[in-house]
Amino acid sequence: MGQVWRSPTLPGVELMLGINAGRRCRLLHESYTVCVVPHTGNAPTVLTAWKYRGHIYQFRPGDVSIEEPGEVHTCVRVYSPLRYCLLRIDPELMTAVAVELNQWPLHFPTPLIGTPRLYDVFARFYHALAQPSTQLEREVRLSTLLRHLVMASGDPLPEPATPPGVRAALARARDYLETHVAETVCLEQLSGIAGLSRFHFSRLFAGLYGLSPHAYQNQLRLRAIRERLRTESRVDALDAGFFDQSHLIRHFRDSMGMTPRAFATAQPTLPPLD
Repeated sequence: MGQVWRSPTLPGVELMLGINAGRRCRLLHESYTVCVVPHTGNAPTVLTAWKYRGHIYQFRPGDVSIEEPGEVHTCVRVYSPLRYCLLRIDPELMTAVAVELNQWPLHFPTPLIGTPRLYDVFARFYHALAQPSTQLEREVRLSTLLRHLVMASGDPLPEPATPPGVRAALARARDYLETHVAETVCLEQLSGIAGLSRFHFSRLFAGLYGLSPHAYQNQLRLRAIRERLRTESRVDALDAGFFDQSHLIRHFRDSMGMTPRAFATAQPTLPPLD
């Protein structure tokens, strides 16, 4: 079971600790998401294989990755139980740092950006949260980490191979899903909005966004639930677009590795990273 840390004294960031012992999960990111694989608690070998932007990557102890808002992470295989730490960073916070450092627009060509130095910078930030420390130290550690992350960025994202007209058509359907998250939507509606046949629409949508329309809708619903659980203790399943509470909990746990209640209950302390 995972646990979550968040604090009003450090707005715009959220930490999640967890162990994946064999769960093939999928997650649509609403934030910049940094994943750190500690040395302690992990076997010294390849731990998982995961898919991001059509490529397969592997996690080993000491790795650091970053994934961008709107992108999909899919865990495709777990070789050994993975103990991990996720740091979610609000896009507005990362944008402000990137603009200040003249690194905007911000893009990470590869998600694996780990170096021993970056791992150490993250560990120092984590330690400041896990141990008694002043507000000033926590803010300085966070500022240093954000600077190192932004400076690890690269060239702007290249244009996808999908023709511009098709991208615009698919974006209309995606935007419809974004604005009708909890509503019942059928394939005929979405393909009509895009002006494509149902068969071509489903294939092209999955090719561009990395998820089928149905899976993308579920991820949008889970994203909305996470946002509400940061300020509320419970979300009604029907209001969120799920059949019932057990249906909601199953999808949430499959994606996040914890129940909605555990996600809503921020922990006051953190265990050691290493």
